[in-house]
This record gives sequence, structure tokens and C-alpha cells, in this order.
Amino acid sequence: MSYSSSLSPVAVRVRRHRRRRRLGLRPVQVEITLSEIKAFIDAGYLDADKFNDPRAIADAVATLILDRLMVSYDRGLESG
Repeated sequence: MSYSSSLSPVAVRVRRHRRRRRLGLRPVQVEITLSEIKAFIDAGYLDADKFNDPRAIADAVATLILDRLMVSYDRGLESG
């Protein structure tokens, strides 16, 4: 039996919020166009069947950002 199954929905939300804060995560809301969503699919960041799934789209955006940051970080290591 999962411990979280006995918690109220509010308690679960608070727990998740605190965990994200401890990890240094901050929520950001962005608006993207239909063509940008299609570009995520074309680039392999989003499965076509997840086209209307907000969580999947958010994950695709986060993955793209992390990929770009890692490339920048790697380039900094090479030049330094």
C-alpha cells in the first residue's frame, strides 16, 4: 500500500510543491503555437500521439532546454 494514497489531494500537492522547491525547480508558463508543437514532434521531442497532452508538451520543452543548456555547458568546457 502506498503511503501517499492515504493523503488528501491537498497534502499531495503541497508535498510535490515542497519537493520541487528543494530541487530548485520553478514553474514557468509559456505559450506556444501549433507550428511550434509540430516542430517538437519533427525534432523527436514529442510523440505525435501526445500532440494535445499538456504534460507531454511541457516535458518536451524541458528536454529541449536541457539539451541546449548541456551543449552550451560542453562548449564552455572545451574552450576553457
